[in-house]
Amino acid sequence: ETGSITVTVTPPDKTPTDPNAVNFSKYGAVGDGKTDDTKALQAALNAEGSLVANAGAIFKINSTLNITQGFEHTIDWSGATIITDVANLTMININKKTSNGGTTTMQDLLLDANNKGTIGLAVYSRTVLTNVDGKDYGQTATANISPTHIMARFEGNDSDAHGDWIFDGCDADGLTGYGTECDYLDGVGAANAYLVYWMTVPTIATTITFKNATVKNGYGPDGQNVGVFSPGQNVSNTPALTVFDNITSSGFERRSWKLFCGNLI
Repeated sequence: ETGSITVTVTPPDKTPTDPNAVNFSKYGAVGDGKTDDTKALQAALNAEGSLVANAGAIFKINSTLNITQGFEHTIDWSGATIITDVANLTMININKKTSNGGTTTMQDLLLDANNKGTIGLAVYSRTVLTNVDGKDYGQTATANISPTHIMARFEGNDSDAHGDWIFDGCDADGLTGYGTECDYLDGVGAANAYLVYWMTVPTIATTITFKNATVKNGYGPDGQNVGVFSPGQNVSNTPALTVFDNITSSGFERRSWKLFCGNLI
């Protein structure tokens, strides 16, 4: 197929749920796809380190879920979906740096941006995601961020950012930047299933790994599937490493991969 890179994908193993995990329903999450569950989900995240969702739940959110608390999270979403109808929304923000919160671990979730939300996961600290998929990201003319399933951004040396960031089996399908070639402006028109920024050179070995996944259909004036950047930084021969292993990439408007960075495997 023209414009495609295809490899065999091996599904990651499922980690057993913590038997002591607290169900999101304890904090009032309904999961019927109609009720606004934002406050209930956020309350659970603020209070509990180990959480589990009801299988097949559909959680509607109207603002960003912030995973920034001063403790580690292990979350089994059990195949749940988080959906939004808010334009240009970042659906989940993960940043444990200020709180010294450690690693965030999540599995088995679908983020449905409904052609409204713009970023699925904005990640600023050490994270392990397994089977956290995303689809149908969109962008309006007023957006200053590009449609992205996972944005991994290393900035500032911090103990909760150093180490292994792992995104295993995190598929993405459908990312549409605003407008046509004539409409292109900074921040508008780009689309990236995965977007990696090395804003700082790490002082301790840090590896961002994407593996065992399919990313497709990145459209827009600057549509692509994968982008890796180190603006103003030369990360070659440093402790910063970006790894892609067993990724299928297809369907893109301008290019499939945009790799403006060193230390790539």
